[in-house]
Amino acid sequence: MKKHFGLLTLVAVVALVFIYAGCSREQSNPVSVTTMTTGSSPECLIPSEGVVTSLQVSKTAEGHWNRYLNWTISKTADPTSAEICAGDPLDINYTVTVTQEGFTEKYLVSGTITIVNDQGEEGEDKTAYIGYVEDAIEARVGKEWVEVQRLTIKQEFTIPTGGTMVIPYEVEFVPPEGYKSLRNVAYVLLKNHAPKPGREKVFLYRESFTLPESPTVVNECVDVNDSWKGYLGQVCGEGASETFAYSRTVSYDEAGTYSVENIATANGQSARATVMVLVKDCGDCQEETAWGGDSEGGGNAWWYYFDTQGPAVQSIYAGQEKTDGTVLWDGTNLTIHLGSWSLQDVDEPVKVQGYDSIPDTRPEPGLFTTYKGSDLKVTGDGSRYYAIHLDVELCP
Repeated sequence: MKKHFGLLTLVAVVALVFIYAGCSREQSNPVSVTTMTTGSSPECLIPSEGVVTSLQVSKTAEGHWNRYLNWTISKTADPTSAEICAGDPLDINYTVTVTQEGFTEKYLVSGTITIVNDQGEEGEDKTAYIGYVEDAIEARVGKEWVEVQRLTIKQEFTIPTGGTMVIPYEVEFVPPEGYKSLRNVAYVLLKNHAPKPGREKVFLYRESFTLPESPTVVNECVDVNDSWKGYLGQVCGEGASETFAYSRTVSYDEAGTYSVENIATANGQSARATVMVLVKDCGDCQEETAWGGDSEGGGNAWWYYFDTQGPAVQSIYAGQEKTDGTVLWDGTNLTIHLGSWSLQDVDEPVKVQGYDSIPDTRPEPGLFTTYKGSDLKVTGDGSRYYAIHLDVELCP
């Protein structure tokens, strides 16, 4: 005997109230319906006088035990905010992570309900006026058949003479504990049944069905898509987790504040990453040669040098003017803080030369050997004096 999880909800008799003057129907024990074929307020149909007919009703029914994997998706952006100059590029690095966590299970029955109207004699009007089509699930518990639920699939429509209508359906339900067998029943109310006009008749058709012994995983694999990058890939399997990474470059020609939106989706879920970009009108940058240190060098050309026996923190001069930048000596390293200035985008903007005795005139930076590069922290070579040459710029 099959046993299934779920709330035992057995309804032996489903109360239905028919008020055909207004075509209203109250239905007890409502359930979710995957396939519905009518609107919520169908127009009440009145059969034409003298038009009568008969129907043939049949149906198919297939049981399903489906497992729906739960998938989560998250998205990150680095940086989440930035300031750039108009026309400059900004690289944004994104990650999208999709993870399978847990599942839900549902029992369903699906199929079609087929209604065939009478052909009649040639030229005879046999239009069928249908009040409703209902679908019911019945279960045998012990020696009795009980109705688990009933719902309306379609209401108030007509089928032309000799016509056939096929109505698909898919219904979720909870099988009762300890049931022995299941069947699905179609009820079709014909408002103008032959031979008397105005006579109603309910046609029914029963079809047995079974549920699988094990669940079918419906969404074992999910496609991952991105609003900018497009298709990222596929993630499959219970317990799976995968991260996708990519970069995007943005640039803006005019100053302003811009929001860069990006959305990733998987299995109907979505994740958003937003980057706020402040674009400034930077104009032209002021480029200068700078020297680090408080001691003024000799000769006709201006320059400064750093005396390690002086203050630990000394100034930086650019274009012969003192800046808000500093150089720190900790006994081993020279650490350069540029303040509001920045290094120029050139080869080897930082050049350092150590001396035991300071030169009488400004040295040639191109000949420096202690350090050449772009690092702002330079290890000393044991000298007392250091000439620190910097290629800097000040941008609006």
